[in-house]
Amino acid sequence: MSEQKGERKVTPQLVFYFLLFLGVFFVDQLLKKSVSSFFLPGEGFPVIKNIFHITLVFNKGIAFGMFQNIPLFFLIILILISIFSFLKYRPYTRGKKLAISLISAGTLSNLLDRIRFGYVVDYLDFRIWPVFNLADASITLGIVLFIWKIFNKEQEII
Repeated sequence: MSEQKGERKVTPQLVFYFLLFLGVFFVDQLLKKSVSSFFLPGEGFPVIKNIFHITLVFNKGIAFGMFQNIPLFFLIILILISIFSFLKYRPYTRGKKLAISLISAGTLSNLLDRIRFGYVVDYLDFRIWPVFNLADASITLGIVLFIWKIFNKEQEII
């Protein structure tokens, strides 16, 4: 039997992207819950003294604490603009699918914090950079990979 137009076949590749999405989302939420349970804002502990610490920060801004107290409405608009830009670059290569999985997981995790608490829980503190979380790292890595795949027209390796 042939596939109906618009039907999607579940492939191992699709399962991988979905599991990556779930993994990033749930690990980030678990780390946020754990750090929030053990520390008050501004508290933490050194993993590698003066280099890498776990520090609890409640981030009311967007990227790295910038634009503090931005209304939720504007964050939703930014997310919708991002979704539109992803849709514009279809069809997706494996690299773009990987990037979208990373960006989506991080965005959803941070958006869930923003809706539930009014801020995002951050915990990774490298002392030379604002405190961030796994979701932020996932979003950043995904954006870099997505942009690289847009401009790199060579054979697909990722």
